[in-house]
Amino acid sequence: RTHCDNCDSTIETKEPVENGTIISIPVGKCNNEVYNIEFGSGGNSPVAYLLIGNQGTGKSSLLDSLIMNGAMAYSPDDLIFYLLDFKDGMLSKPYEGGNAIPHVRLIAAENKEEDADILLNNLIEEKERRNKIFAEANAGNIAEYNKKATKRMPRIIVVIDECYPIFSNTDLETKSEVLIRQGRSTGIHFILASQDLKKMTNILKFIDGRFCYYVDKDDAREMLNDKYAQLVSSEIPKGSHRAYASVNSGKDCVMISPAFHLGKQSIYNKMIRDKWLPKGYKNDLIVINFIKSMFYARYTQLFVLELVYVGFVPAFVTVVMRYGV
Repeated sequence: RTHCDNCDSTIETKEPVENGTIISIPVGKCNNEVYNIEFGSGGNSPVAYLLIGNQGTGKSSLLDSLIMNGAMAYSPDDLIFYLLDFKDGMLSKPYEGGNAIPHVRLIAAENKEEDADILLNNLIEEKERRNKIFAEANAGNIAEYNKKATKRMPRIIVVIDECYPIFSNTDLETKSEVLIRQGRSTGIHFILASQDLKKMTNILKFIDGRFCYYVDKDDAREMLNDKYAQLVSSEIPKGSHRAYASVNSGKDCVMISPAFHLGKQSIYNKMIRDKWLPKGYKNDLIVINFIKSMFYARYTQLFVLELVYVGFVPAFVTVVMRYGV
């Protein structure tokens, strides 16, 4: 159970369903009922979500709710997060140092585009690695694999705050598009946030999940169908902290009030650690900027990929022996 401060209620979290077919995470309320973001390997659950809204409309609060509520509901065997922060640490800092939680495995927060390239390359290699494992297990996707496997493979939710610089870089945009289009079966999902749709209209056609906060009329029309786009200024005015949510590219929408944690991240993170650390999970956080201080940039991706799976010392030894760095 997770408290929803702005809703004056307690959010009921869910256990993994159907052996990992769907990840369902509460992030707010709709018509006095809990509203969940769902990620799935098939069916109607989106593979990715886009949050658009002016500064101060509540996007960051929804991202925090997603991470913290997801970490309370699911073990790191079922769900982990990669954070790419273009907002000067606002997204990532609450999960670093003493506030780390076992679900947040990778943070890229500095040297912006270079870190984004390392993270996206890592995810492409991970997608290919998972596809090989599924083929060997005769499994079509992560849900089928987890039903057969003795050790489950976690879904990865990649959270990117103020994501528009990625879509101003042709190479990064191409890699993101590949992952969004092909990541569903391997359990790699994206949730992107931006103040507007700068150079993002192309990627939008691949993203069914949408949260539209207060934005200008042009962005509203890109995000939602005409019926809801015309209502944005009156139904979700600036400062209302409400959003229209859709799972079918803005065709059908519901109005939600996202949960706010009101600066209590450290309290909730401690609750998460108290739940999972006694069960043997560890805070295995990788901060890309720290890794780059140890290796030349071209070796950082190799080290990160090893580190995610085998731990710090074995990864260090592997890269040093293999590449002589």
